[in-house]
Amino acid sequence: MNPVRLRSLAAFRPLPLLLSTALLAACGPSAPPQREMPPARVVVDEVAVRDLPLTYEYPARVAGSRVVEVRARVNGVITERAYREGQPVKQGDLLFRIEPDNYKAVYDQAAAQVAIQQAAIQQAQANYNRIKTLVDEGAVSRREFDQAEATLAQARAGLAAAQANRTAAGLNLEYTEVRAPVDGIASKEAVTAGNLVSGAAGAGGDLLTTIVQADPAYVEFSMTEPELLRMRALTRQDGGAELKVRVRSGSSCAGLGRVDFTDSVVNPATGTARARAVFGNVDGCLVSGQFLAIEVTGLTLPQVIAIPKKGVQFGQAGAMVWVVDGKNVAQPRPVTIQESWNEEWILSGGLEAGERIVVDGIMKVRPGATLAPVTPEEDAAQRAQAAAPKAGG
Repeated sequence: MNPVRLRSLAAFRPLPLLLSTALLAACGPSAPPQREMPPARVVVDEVAVRDLPLTYEYPARVAGSRVVEVRARVNGVITERAYREGQPVKQGDLLFRIEPDNYKAVYDQAAAQVAIQQAAIQQAQANYNRIKTLVDEGAVSRREFDQAEATLAQARAGLAAAQANRTAAGLNLEYTEVRAPVDGIASKEAVTAGNLVSGAAGAGGDLLTTIVQADPAYVEFSMTEPELLRMRALTRQDGGAELKVRVRSGSSCAGLGRVDFTDSVVNPATGTARARAVFGNVDGCLVSGQFLAIEVTGLTLPQVIAIPKKGVQFGQAGAMVWVVDGKNVAQPRPVTIQESWNEEWILSGGLEAGERIVVDGIMKVRPGATLAPVTPEEDAAQRAQAAAPKAGG
C-alpha cells in the first residue's frame, strides 16, 4: 500500500467525530436570553417657589461703645492713684489726685476778693441811697448823684469779675481730683504717682489713663457693596426689618445683638462699607479689641427657586439638571444660577414650580432612561429601616 495514501486517510479519520460533536451541540438546549437592567433608583425632589431667610457671616472686631481718654487739666505733681487698674469704675469715682496746695491758695485769694467786692457794694449802695434822697430834696447836686450811681455800678461789676475768678480758681482746684467721666473699665495708668503732669488747654493735657465703656459693646465689621445694597432694599421691602446679629465663633458670649449703623459711603479701595452691631455686655464677656465671626440674620428673599447643590452638574455649556417627567423619564435641562444659599443654588431661570429633578443618584441617569424615583422622605425612611437591627437576630 502506498504509504502516502495511508497518511492521508489517517489525517481525515477524525472528521466524522468533529461533525458528530457539532451536531450534538446544535441539538442541545438553547442559551438563556439576556435580562434587561431594572430602572435606576434615584431620589427626586419637587421644585417649589418659597421664601428663603438670608444669613451673612462676617469677621468682626469688638470695640467699646465709649472710649474716653482721661487727661490732666491742671499742672502739678500726681500724689495718688486711687483706682485699681483693669477694674470697673463708676462715673465720678476718684482716679488720680494732683497736688492741690497752689490751687487752694489761688481759690482762697479769689474768694477773698469776692468778699472785698461785696463790702464795696454795700458801701456804694448805702452812699447811693443817701444821695438819692438828698438829690430829691435839692440838698446835693445832680453831679454827685451820678458819681454815686457810677460807683455802685463799678462795685457790682467788680463783684462779678471777682466771682468769675473764684469760679475759675474753683474749677482748677476741682481738677486736681481727676474723676471718672463715664462708667467703664479703667486701663493701666499712663503716669505713675510722683511725676509732674501738664494740663494744657484743650486736648493737650498729659494722658493719665483710658476708660472703656464695655456695656453696651460695639461689634464693627465690613460688608461688600452688593450685600449693602441688598440689605437696604430688603429692609425697605420688610418695612424697616431689624437685622439681628449673633456671635458665631471666637467667643462663648450668648445673646443677640442688632445692627444699628451702616455707612453710606463705600470705600473705593476695598469695595466695602462699614457697619456696626450693638450687644448688651453687662457681664463684660465681650472685650474691646477681640476678633469674632458674627452672623447677620433678619432678612428674607421672597418667592425664589432654590435646589440642592448636589442635583446640579457643571459642564462646558454651564449648569444643568435632570428633569423627570410624568413617565419617570429623565431629560437634561440647562439652568441659570443666581447665587449660593447654604447647601442650595438659587436659580434665576430654567425650572418651573412643580417640576421634579434628580437630587441623588445623578451618576446613574442617562438621557431618555426610565427611572425608579423616590422622594427624599421615602429614601430617608428606607435607609433608616435598612440600618435598623433585624428583630430576632
